[in-house]
Amino acid sequence: MFVAKYVKRDRFLKELSLGVLIFFSPFLVQFHLLFSETDTTFNLYSWEYSHGYDSNLAYAWMVLLHIIPTLLIVVYYFHTIKIHRYAILVCLYWLSYDFLKQGTNLENHWLIPLVILLIPLFSFKNKTSNFFNNFKIARDSGLRNTFFCLLLVLSPIIGTISSNISFEMKSVDFHLFELGNFGFPNFATFLWYLALKLLVLTPMVVFFLSEKKWWRYALLSPILVTMYQLRTGLKPEIDVIDEHEIFEAMPLLLGILLILLFLAKPAYYQNKLKTIYQKNHTRAEELLSKKYGNKSGEFENLKNRFLSFKEDRDKNAILEEELLSLKSQLENELQKSTTS
Repeated sequence: MFVAKYVKRDRFLKELSLGVLIFFSPFLVQFHLLFSETDTTFNLYSWEYSHGYDSNLAYAWMVLLHIIPTLLIVVYYFHTIKIHRYAILVCLYWLSYDFLKQGTNLENHWLIPLVILLIPLFSFKNKTSNFFNNFKIARDSGLRNTFFCLLLVLSPIIGTISSNISFEMKSVDFHLFELGNFGFPNFATFLWYLALKLLVLTPMVVFFLSEKKWWRYALLSPILVTMYQLRTGLKPEIDVIDEHEIFEAMPLLLGILLILLFLAKPAYYQNKLKTIYQKNHTRAEELLSKKYGNKSGEFENLKNRFLSFKEDRDKNAILEEELLSLKSQLENELQKSTTS
């Protein structure tokens, strides 16, 4: 009971922290500027790590390009319906696979991320039945969830294509038009960069459209910054990417921040009212139990039936008349308890 009260009381703080984390996540890419443009190894006392990149700055940039979408997708994983989680695991697998491929010298690096695909076996109860029930829920809820899951599953496909293209290729000729490398060293690198940006943009757009809580507007921050970064990346004449886009988007980011501050105040008071209600409700139940003992048992049974019918009304096709009848029985039982 104490744990439940504590979680209830801190729900607003949890949501606020989540909003702050999401809003400022795109700013993490700026940290790569703190690393050296000339050094090619990391040294800590006698330990030395050689990454094979042209500079520590380039390596740090590559690492942050993987950390940011991974962080955001993990948040999405824990705040969405289960059917979306299966699709999200595909994105997490590709991000882990690509990071190990780009940033380490491990052999068979594709095997390690397979552990991610085992997450549902440990995180969901009644694994097999839940797996198929979740797909039934997605089907019954219409095309919306099916379309969202399809987008999530297909998000890493560009990155997969980039892994199978020769680094010698500079462009692709589609007869009607030619797709170049947009200033990147080769076409494969351009597709790789595009894939990492789409792995921020696509899941966050889906997350924003499916989430209903007030902090969802914080998702506009990574969406907006990623769009600015993509715009810069598609300009061949620009040599520097992922550095100045935060400042270009700053006016709009400030507007998003003001919206979040405006929504946070009523959310705080709403959470406070819910906490007071929960506390009074728990206190009333304790008093009833103490005063009437077993006499309140029938009332508790009726109340639980009423709440169960109310929650599952649509699923079980419970008639409105049955709910009204049960409500009337509840009122009568409560009246008997108070007059006896």
